[in-house]
Amino acid sequence: MTNKFILKGVCALVLAVSLPSWSAEICPAEITTTQAASDLPSGYGVAEDRYGPHRLQRVGVYHGLVKDMGELVPDIQKKTASTWKFGKQSKNDVNEVACHYSRTRIVLTKALPVGTKSCTATVDPTIFGEIKSFKCQ
Repeated sequence: MTNKFILKGVCALVLAVSLPSWSAEICPAEITTTQAASDLPSGYGVAEDRYGPHRLQRVGVYHGLVKDMGELVPDIQKKTASTWKFGKQSKNDVNEVACHYSRTRIVLTKALPVGTKSCTATVDPTIFGEIKSFKCQ
């Protein structure tokens, strides 16, 4: 009898570890960058603008790699949220996310774990062009 309980417990633990059960913030809310000028015209100097950190402005979800430009349209589009849903994928299938930030050309990219079921971008309706969160599960 005790062996049955131990076996059930081990099976439940293996199942819990092997199933993709996660929810994570994918894109940082803000990033800091540096910029440098090159090949300045004669007589010019460089001064820096102080804008502070760059806020998350847009998220792109891609089937495949971002560089292959296969951006997906959200399955559900509302005023304050956009949701992308994914079907079953093999270990060779890749979905990536591109995190776009205000006042910079820097784009962060990240592969989504195999087994990701959906991603949701929540928009702050009071601040134009600002994403409050981008989470996947």
